[in-house]
Amino acid sequence: MSNAAEELIVLLNVQIGCLLRYERLKLRLSQQELGLEIGMDSTLIGRIERALNFSSWDKIYIYAQYVNITATELLSLKTRDDLREIVEKSFILESKKSPSTKLYYENLKGFINQRYS
Repeated sequence: MSNAAEELIVLLNVQIGCLLRYERLKLRLSQQELGLEIGMDSTLIGRIERALNFSSWDKIYIYAQYVNITATELLSLKTRDDLREIVEKSFILESKKSPSTKLYYENLKGFINQRYS
């Protein structure tokens, strides 16, 4: 696989996690509450949202369907600014803004900036 293809996969993985998290937060659901609704472990939901690993597509599909995101929205790469805006809106919706949560979001924005440069 070429470096460009690998980079695209990394960016899509991050984007999928950001979009899913944002939609879950808009619904005011915790990872645990969502997990109970869709029959998925909250740890897996967290890993998907943080782009730590690709889950099987069936799990991502079930999650996306529950929060009303289409496959096109998930897989059409957003611009850097659009993705950063999603991250910033997600942070605003977070109910627990601990120092580690703030650091996570700052690191995520830095990662996005770095990957898009």
